[in-house]
Amino acid sequence: MLPLLSNTILVIVISVLINMPVFANRENTELSRLLLELKSLERIIFIAEQSADKNNRFTFDCKQLRSDLFNIQQGIEDHVNAIQRDPRFLPDIEAKY
Repeated sequence: MLPLLSNTILVIVISVLINMPVFANRENTELSRLLLELKSLERIIFIAEQSADKNNRFTFDCKQLRSDLFNIQQGIEDHVNAIQRDPRFLPDIEAKY
């Protein structure tokens, strides 16, 4: 019974190791899709900004939103294009719109 269990574990470990690049590739694919979605928000933000009533007492801070989106996009692009997976400093997101 023990050789069967150890062979099963060995097969599972080998399967996981062989498929690791597939998982990483899938992650990069999904993150690339996310980047496209985030970039499409630029047009929506522009339209919202142009449509805003300038006489309102409180206005939405589109400039800050663009800055935060840029930082998010930069972080994703850095991860997708990274050769090494070392921790790095990323600027805080304001999130005050």
